[in-house]
Amino acid sequence: MSRQYVQRLIDLLVADGLVSPAPNPRHKRSFVYAITDLGLSRLRDTDAREDPLFDQLEAALGLEGLTAALELFGRLRALSASFEGQLLAEGGPVADRKDQKVPNDGQTRS
Repeated sequence: MSRQYVQRLIDLLVADGLVSPAPNPRHKRSFVYAITDLGLSRLRDTDAREDPLFDQLEAALGLEGLTAALELFGRLRALSASFEGQLLAEGGPVADRKDQKVPNDGQTRS
């Protein structure tokens, strides 16, 4: 994950009021970020909505099945990023979408 991608995400979180910057005592030109009350509230709301879904997935697939599925998704994401990188390097159709606003994992998605 590139530093630029992380900075884009942080900028969006700041704009939405979910995190706030503070001066970094170790480096004059950078900031440290803290979650705001709004950010913490949204995180708790998301957890409350997702927890029952994850419980249902675990009940249906079992812990081993869920672990295998997550590993497969990780491998598919890595392959997708690799293929997409090749298309960007070749100037393929993905190159036109490289500035998509909020990708899920640091990679441009269509």
